[in-house]
This record gives sequence, structure tokens and C-alpha cells, in this order.
Amino acid sequence: MVALSMAELPGCSGQIVLAMGGLDNKIHLYCGGRTGKFVHACELKGHTDWTRSLDFSLPVSINGEVNNLFLMALRSSTPNGNGVYKMEETSLSSYIEGPVLVAGSSSFQIFLESLLIGHEDWVYSVAWQPPLVASAEGDAYYQPQSILSPSMDKTVMIWQPEKTSGVWMNMVTVGELSHCALGFYGGH
Repeated sequence: MVALSMAELPGCSGQIVLAMGGLDNKIHLYCGGRTGKFVHACELKGHTDWTRSLDFSLPVSINGEVNNLFLMALRSSTPNGNGVYKMEETSLSSYIEGPVLVAGSSSFQIFLESLLIGHEDWVYSVAWQPPLVASAEGDAYYQPQSILSPSMDKTVMIWQPEKTSGVWMNMVTVGELSHCALGFYGGH
């Protein structure tokens, strides 16, 4: 395993989900309480290469209910015959509805939100935009739906859902270091 991320499950006080990704092309989800004992809940299959970075969002409100978490999982790219790295093309239909994660007395249906395709080389990290203060008292926060992905292709991309369709799009690309630079190993 090379990537880990942990989050508290919304609506399940004290229930934690741990996502682990690595070289076996799967994301393993474990659930447990604050006592530290975690049990294997399910596996997310479908990646065609390593999972190099994982990051959970804060709980997300959909249709007025705050009972959703987004897990960003970025895998590496694979080289084509010319030694150029390109993201694997994968059928969305095989990923849309995943397994059910059971945590205590609650269960969560896992769905694919989007595939982010655009980098031409390995992506070593992903990060959600940090939460922003939503009240004058400083006791309420919200997390903008924005993801940062640095890559060895010498670019850093910012992804956001399009307002009308909800499809995640590359909104900003920065980078292109000098011709002798390796690329970006991380970003925050």
C-alpha cells in the first residue's frame, strides 16, 4: 500500500473509514470505531494501474442531506508504445455503481462521481481545496468542490465540476517547467 486517507463517516458518530491504495490496482476500504479496530469492508476494483494518492472530502450536501463523502483516488498513467504516458480509457458503465460499504448499523452505496482524464504522465498526489469559514463566528465551514493534481508531465491542474452538467473539468493548468525539470511530486 502506498496511499492512505481517513475520514469520519457522515451520520455515523465515531465511525471511521480508512481507504488504502497501492500496487494491486484496488482501493481497500476498512471501517472501525475510535477504538482502533478496523475491519475490511469492501474493495473498489477497476483501476488499471497503481493508486498513488487518496484524499477524502469533508461531508458533502446533496439534495439537502449532508451524508456523502467524496474520495479522490488518482492512479498512475501507463506508457503507450512510444514511451509517452497516457491515461487508460475505461468504460464508465463498469464503475458507476460500486459495492455497499457497511459501517455499524449504517450502509453507504459507493458510486463513481467522475474520471479525471488530462495528465500525460504519472500523478503523484491529489488534494481537495481546504475548507473555508462560512460564518462570522468561525464555527461553520464548507469545502469548495475543487481538486489539485500535480503531475510528472510538468503541470498542475485544478479540477471543478461544471455548473450546468456537474461533469468534472480541468479549469486551470499551470506549470511547464524548463525542459530539464522532472515535474511535480506534490502540491497543496
